[in-house]
Amino acid sequence: MGEFEILGTRLKLLRKRLKVNQIEFSKMIGISSATLSAYETGVKNPSLAVLKNIAETCNVSIDWLCGLSEKESLSSDDSIKTYSDIIKMLVEMEKYISINCRFFYYDNIASSYNQSPEKEAAGEIIFYNGTMAHFIHDWEKMIDLHSSGTIDDNLYSLWVNQQSDLYRFDLPNKNASISNNKIDDEIDNDKIDDDDLPF
Repeated sequence: MGEFEILGTRLKLLRKRLKVNQIEFSKMIGISSATLSAYETGVKNPSLAVLKNIAETCNVSIDWLCGLSEKESLSSDDSIKTYSDIIKMLVEMEKYISINCRFFYYDNIASSYNQSPEKEAAGEIIFYNGTMAHFIHDWEKMIDLHSSGTIDDNLYSLWVNQQSDLYRFDLPNKNASISNNKIDDEIDNDKIDDDDLPF
């Protein structure tokens, strides 16, 4: 990845999240749309003053814009606000403790508790949320590939970073995801459909 390619990618991400076109975004951050286009494609590199202005206007860190950090927010508040925040937390936990991702459809969850107990204690987290279930489904495959050596650390990290950007949208109200202990029509009984995701 080129030196400023990640900056271009993150500028596009910010613009799409704000739901504005290049002309509108360039006005927001005080540059021409041609200059913004050059930044997004990596043809031109912004000055520190321009980066600082973008960071302050969009409330993101310069380090995040440049790919030096995955911490996006300027604030010191580490609260969980996006799906990406949850994903980063799970991936960080997996560095220190073994995580066995097991993907359940709702109808199969109850049957898993009727199995005889294993010799070692194990914890299980179940997400009653179609978006998180979709990520876990994909992550399970990537963990297996990484653990078996089929993909290396760099490819795994690249995938995690892509997922982090892909899932960077606000979490719903807790009560919107759970209804009478059922997953709200986000997952059918046979598969997760990409059309159910908000992106």
